[in-house]
Amino acid sequence: MQTLKSPVITAIIQPSCRQLSLTAGRLVGGSFSLNFLLIVIKDCLTAMKNIMKHISAALSGKNHDFTSGSIRRAVFLLSIPMVLEMGMESIFAIADIYFVDKLGSEAIAAVGITESLITIVYAIAVGLSMAATALVARRIGEKNPEAAAKAGGQAIITGLFLSLLIAIPGLFYSKELLELMGASAYIVENYSGYTAIMLSTNLVIMLLFINN
Repeated sequence: MQTLKSPVITAIIQPSCRQLSLTAGRLVGGSFSLNFLLIVIKDCLTAMKNIMKHISAALSGKNHDFTSGSIRRAVFLLSIPMVLEMGMESIFAIADIYFVDKLGSEAIAAVGITESLITIVYAIAVGLSMAATALVARRIGEKNPEAAAKAGGQAIITGLFLSLLIAIPGLFYSKELLELMGASAYIVENYSGYTAIMLSTNLVIMLLFINN
């Protein structure tokens, strides 16, 4: 039976894992010694060092030619910023709830309802980001950075236009939107300002996904 392996992780730590597997086999075989334990520790440190090296390269901001070399390494380098971006995106709502927690349950409910509305922005931004990624990747594969930059610029302009369509009704009809979501009269009257600010500044979220 074949063992499923992640090609990306295999490409990053395969050398160390191979030696580590041999060492583990010897340990299971009963030939345990201090030397074997040191080899295990050394292999683990080497694997971690290799991973940190690639993470540092992904976050360095330098240009990388992803059309040549290992595709597994390219996928790993491209995934790091995306994973970090989504992780920080998830912190937004948690940070909001943390700071409004002392204001009462109604304030927390206002944050939750507003986040439900912001989900629409997420959906549009992700879809536009995927389209921009496909266009830019195609031009980069063609060795045409000028056309890639043009496609990226058009995606940003499209994001500006779409965010404006969301910002205007969000700014002027925040109370109606909260009522539509089933919020209580107290939340509508006292916390609609938060909803208006979040929806009217949705451009930040839109560009966050598009630029990534």
